[in-house]
Order: sequence, then structure tokens, then C-alpha cells
Amino acid sequence: MLEIAIAHRLNLSRSTQGLKYYCSSALQRNIPQGIQIRCVVLGERGRMTHWEPTPILTLSQLAAPSRTRLIDARGGNVVQQLLRIARGIDQLNEYVGRFMTGVVLLMVLIGVWNVIGRYVGQAIGQNLSSNALIETQWQLFDLVFLLGAAYGLKHNEHVRVDVFYSGWSAKRKALADLIGNLGFLIPFCLMVIWFSWNTVVASWQIREMSPDPGGLPLYPIKTMILVGFGLLILQGFANAIKNIAVLKGVQQPPAEEEHESAL
Repeated sequence: MLEIAIAHRLNLSRSTQGLKYYCSSALQRNIPQGIQIRCVVLGERGRMTHWEPTPILTLSQLAAPSRTRLIDARGGNVVQQLLRIARGIDQLNEYVGRFMTGVVLLMVLIGVWNVIGRYVGQAIGQNLSSNALIETQWQLFDLVFLLGAAYGLKHNEHVRVDVFYSGWSAKRKALADLIGNLGFLIPFCLMVIWFSWNTVVASWQIREMSPDPGGLPLYPIKTMILVGFGLLILQGFANAIKNIAVLKGVQQPPAEEEHESAL
């Protein structure tokens, strides 16, 4: 019995076809016909079997053609490298999204003060609020919307009008999401950046300020339009990479998250 070890980090699809590809290296050795080959998986803590029962393959079975396309090692390696990039993008937008939760709290506190300060100020005859505080609340809301959009996309929290999607298979869903990311989301974000660029540059050139007395500068918050849609583009690419990994069998589809319905 000849055993061929497969690294656990390859994340192969749980199928005999995936094993056949990597076990086919045995054909390049001087092994007599009829010798049985057992494929095992090497985990982080030693040998572990991911297939029950463990497939037993002879050389003739390895050499036999299959209707199922075998996993391409080079393609799988490329996808694995792209998945590392996707995980980095996910982590970036996760950090930004979590930071925005603190911004939401700050925005609410400032909004509460603006309301209380207006009525208390009228009662005591003093101005306890200001245009700067009001515009700070507005700009914080802009930050939450612009910088939190990619975080929402990462967690699939955007509104989805679904008629057929929920009944589709995992790979069909991945294909639909891939088309949506590459065909609609990313082009739309690029279009927004293209049409906003000159406006943002002009705002920086004149150091644009609020027209209200005591207001805040406007050019920093306008820059967040480019940053926010740039993060959306990155997350769209990350999602597209994960969709491709699911289609190629390199990665299992993500678990379905439960969302509360407003209907």
C-alpha cells in the first residue's frame, strides 16, 4: 500500500476527483501496476483523514479519464494567493467598519446635545449649540455612510430584492454575485469616482468652507467620497475572488447569515 500525503492548507474539494489529481503524481514513479494508493491529508497536528471512507485508488483508476474536470494545481495556487489578498481587504474593511460604530455613537451624542442645547439655550438666553456642532453631526453621518458601505457589503447586509436567488445552489449564487460585483458594482463605483474627481480637486484648491457662519471645511468630507467608493471597489474585488474560489471548488461557500426582514 502506497500512501500519498496532501497538505491540509490546499483546501481541496471533498471529492475523489480532487484526490485523483494530486495522487496522479504517482504515475511518474516506477510503481508496478495493481499497487493500491491511499490518499491522506496532513493537518496542522499530524495526519488526519478528511474523506470517509478514505479513497483507495489503483494506478489504472488514476490514469482513467473522468467526466469531472480535475482541480488544476496551478489555478488553485493562483486562487489561494488571491484569497490571501481578499482576506487582507476583508480585514481592512472590518477595521474601518468597527471604527465607524464608534463614530455612530459620537454622532448620536452630538445630535442629542444639539437638540438639548437649543432648547436649554433658549430658556437661559445663551447659545449652547453652534453651526460647527450641527455640521459636525452631518459630516459624521456622511462618514458612517461612505466608509461603512464596504463593511456592509462584506457582511452582505445591503438590501437585496430576491426572487430567485434564495433557491439557487451555492455555485449559482457565487456566479450571480460574481457578475454583480464585476459587471455592476465596480463599474458604478468607478463612475462615481470619475465624476466626483474634479469636484473634490476644485474643493481642495480653494479650501472650500461651509457658507454658514462658523461652519466647517468641506474639502475633507468631499474627499471621503473617493475613499468610500474606493473601499467599495476593493471589497467588490475581494468578494469576486471568493466567488471564483467557490466556483473552482477551492473554498467552501460561506454560511448563510440570517437577516431580519422589515416586511
